[in-house]
Amino acid sequence: MRRRTFLAVAIALAAGAAPAAPDDRKQVIEELRRAGEAGGARVREALVAQTDRALEDRRRPRPGASRCGVTDEEEQARAIADVASARPDSQAFARRWFAAMALRSQWMLCLADVRSWTQAGLKRHPRDPVLLLAAGLAEETEAAFGRRVNVAQLNEMRSAAVQSNRIDRDLGEARRWFADALAADPEQHEARLRLGRTLFLQGKADEGSAELARVAGAAQDPGLVYLAHLFLARIHDQAGRPSDAERAYRAALVADPAGQAAAFGLAQLLGRADGDAGRDLLLQALARAPRTGRRDAYMSYHLGITNRGERELAALRAEVAP
Repeated sequence: MRRRTFLAVAIALAAGAAPAAPDDRKQVIEELRRAGEAGGARVREALVAQTDRALEDRRRPRPGASRCGVTDEEEQARAIADVASARPDSQAFARRWFAAMALRSQWMLCLADVRSWTQAGLKRHPRDPVLLLAAGLAEETEAAFGRRVNVAQLNEMRSAAVQSNRIDRDLGEARRWFADALAADPEQHEARLRLGRTLFLQGKADEGSAELARVAGAAQDPGLVYLAHLFLARIHDQAGRPSDAERAYRAALVADPAGQAAAFGLAQLLGRADGDAGRDLLLQALARAPRTGRRDAYMSYHLGITNRGERELAALRAEVAP
């Protein structure tokens, strides 16, 4: 039987026709590796086609199937991305693809998948700031609500100590990843925001405040400015500085007038001194609350703030579209 070319196989993959056989998969990779100097566009097309097939495969309902876990179709896409990473004309494309897959998994809270994509991507693109950021996201989220100990096997005091140690370890890992991301790109404001928050959570409030203040003063993204002021307000409030906390909460509301977390925090702060003022502010916040569409950036914080992974995949598709 005459072997199909890799482009024909890629088209079949995009159309959802078979080839699922291991030999077909190997043939695709072999053909792509043999692509000449002009083959970069075809490699990128094959990567997008296989990615779309993998995502379509995920959308098909399967009884008992998990929403997380890297699938065989995604592994094939990763093998094509490896080929693209080895080509000077496709390295940047592949680097963005690895980051997109990691950020997409973060949005789904599939933390093991985030680690899988970032580890694979950083092996080929070790200084990519977005991949470094994504690696930190997984650890920061793990610290928030990931690992849990079996309390039936531990007494309450020991359970709390073990949990605290694990959280601190995860925060430390996240902090290192965010610092690495900033070393690769000092203008990556999201990494600086998260570095500031993890420093604060590890008891380094002054260092954390300094990083958050830099984000508040330099970031162009209103969501990042909002979160920087929100976290600064909480640092001030916890330190017993209500006037500074109030100013930070109000600055957050300037960045996002409909921000519910800042409005509720400010209402709680004012309510301690004047219950009527706190109640009035809370009623105003509820009246401004969006009923549909955009959500408070704080509500999406552990998902990655925005679904950047899907947006980047859409951009990659547009680049290879005929």
